[in-house]
Amino acid sequence: MMKHLAAVVLLALTLLEPAAAAGLKFTTHDLRSEKALRQLYERWCKHFKVARKPAEKVHRFANFKQTVHRVASRTVRVADEPLRLNGFADATRAEFEGCKCRMTPEPRVTAAPGTILRDLPLPVSVDWRGVIPGVN
Repeated sequence: MMKHLAAVVLLALTLLEPAAAAGLKFTTHDLRSEKALRQLYERWCKHFKVARKPAEKVHRFANFKQTVHRVASRTVRVADEPLRLNGFADATRAEFEGCKCRMTPEPRVTAAPGTILRDLPLPVSVDWRGVIPGVN
């Protein structure tokens, strides 16, 4: 599950624009008070270009606050390396798991050997010009 989740987050970060892909840096100072957390949330919204209505911001801020504390408590710190938030920081767990960027493999269609090609009609001729490069 964690490998799957890490793969989803990695894919999402690579799809974001380069500035946003690095994530929003934050430190433990941003966790010291409710006001500091709200300022961090506003920075996060600006960094990821997220616009929310005031009523939705209240709900999303609660999710954001939980995510920030979870990231801060679970992240292994490497000498002064800042913590980072991605673009899903204010999403609920269900929203995150339901996003279309999930890396679930498509089910493979299995057929008996030889049945796939045998059942296809063959063309009378094939024009290979431009498909295969010339011989050097």
